[in-house]
Amino acid sequence: KGVDLTIDSPADGTEVFGKNNQSLTVSGKVSKPSASVSVNGGYARVDLDGKYSQTVRLNEGENQIIVRAVDKAGNAVEKTIKVRLTF
Repeated sequence: KGVDLTIDSPADGTEVFGKNNQSLTVSGKVSKPSASVSVNGGYARVDLDGKYSQTVRLNEGENQIIVRAVDKAGNAVEKTIKVRLTF
């Protein structure tokens, strides 16, 4: 069995407002703490419970956030959410 991946925050379709919110923390959980997780290509730290978080920088308009987890056996799972930033 591969690795399960959830994105707990932000919710898909979230809209954020203002330049102060350009940095957004993406967090969630993987079923295997040994898996490596990346958020838009940047590696996220995974704790012993399998929780990860990584800060991404949003551009104005619609942003696609891709979270990818790969376990030690090479099984990969990917989830995509969209977040809109409005100035």
